[in-house]
Amino acid sequence: RQRTRHKVVRRKPKAMAMAQRIARGATKIARAVVDEVEGSQGTRAFLTGILKRGLAAEAGDLKKTVLHDFHVENGAKMVPFAGWSMPIQYKDSIMESTQWCRSNASLFDVAHMCGLSLKGKDAIAFLEKLVVGDVKSLKPGTGTLSVFTNENGGIIDDSVITKVNDDHIYLVVNAGCRDKDLAHIEKHLKAFQGQGGGGEKDLP
Repeated sequence: RQRTRHKVVRRKPKAMAMAQRIARGATKIARAVVDEVEGSQGTRAFLTGILKRGLAAEAGDLKKTVLHDFHVENGAKMVPFAGWSMPIQYKDSIMESTQWCRSNASLFDVAHMCGLSLKGKDAIAFLEKLVVGDVKSLKPGTGTLSVFTNENGGIIDDSVITKVNDDHIYLVVNAGCRDKDLAHIEKHLKAFQGQGGGGEKDLP
């Protein structure tokens, strides 16, 4: 709080103010580029996604994880991230936090990310049409980092894939790409099923 001659000015936490400036800047850039770009539909969709997330952050319309109240009660500084209110720092300094993590252990709230299951006898065959990697050779209970690619081999998003068993795959995609990734999976799943393949998608 800073007193002036005429009024009391309440300063926002530096981290929050910085995050909001970044969100506003990204929004302005994305809006300008979306208006001018003559690129592919995928490029426009990607930039439009940035624009939508930026506008959501500016408007304060943020989702909360199940641990949100815990973060706030423990003094976390909450900032917008991919449409969610997420902790960026607690009461300790960055150095103290880093040293604690190296000497002991730290936890990261990943409840904002999108987890889903693919089930059925053809789950692996279907997924291998969408990602890079040999999912079939994974041992049950193990996983790998991979990427979703488009028809031209370009990267759509990265993902962590876990092979629960031969008929059950669990994967996690990024919160900021949730809608785009799910639409991509759904589109190809319908085509795969239309060709006689089996499998279903479950969101937890």
